[in-house]
Amino acid sequence: DQFTGQQPRPKIFDLHLTDEVRAHLALTVAVASAMQVIIIEELGINPYSLYKVKVSTDGRGHEFVQVTDNGSVRIKASNKINAAVCLQMALNMTERCRASTQQNDLWLCKTTQSLVRPKPESFQNEFNQMRDHVALKYPGLKFASLKKIRTSKGVWIYLTSNGNALKTAAYLRNTVKTTLHRDIPP
Repeated sequence: DQFTGQQPRPKIFDLHLTDEVRAHLALTVAVASAMQVIIIEELGINPYSLYKVKVSTDGRGHEFVQVTDNGSVRIKASNKINAAVCLQMALNMTERCRASTQQNDLWLCKTTQSLVRPKPESFQNEFNQMRDHVALKYPGLKFASLKKIRTSKGVWIYLTSNGNALKTAAYLRNTVKTTLHRDIPP
């Protein structure tokens, strides 16, 4: 509650704010970055749009994530870790923080002193650290980026759908013209 400002604080003796305890409070940039990899790969959302996503409510207490002015991501229950589960976890993990700070940023993360919406560079740096760690075992991932993950899946969809540019554009959330010009190799 030191981070969220919630009162009253529980009276628990011999509990100190250690790194182990902090790991259970709110959302960290590392956890947010891992979730973003899954969301971007599955839904094809532009990383920078995802970094700045806001949480909205429908007036009846149901929360949803507004990805852009043109669309939203609906959350449904699932038994596997996918984009919907990551978004639901992020909503749950930041609920108290958003309420206490009166901010509606989905990626409201804790630091040692406060709650902030990290800059896109923070998410990129965390992704790069995860990538570099995994690349020790899988060298082919050394140059991976969120944009490359998104574009590679778009190319895969294009190839496995026998060149269906409309399906590929829908995944990438682009127009067909933009998809063919920017994302699909000639």
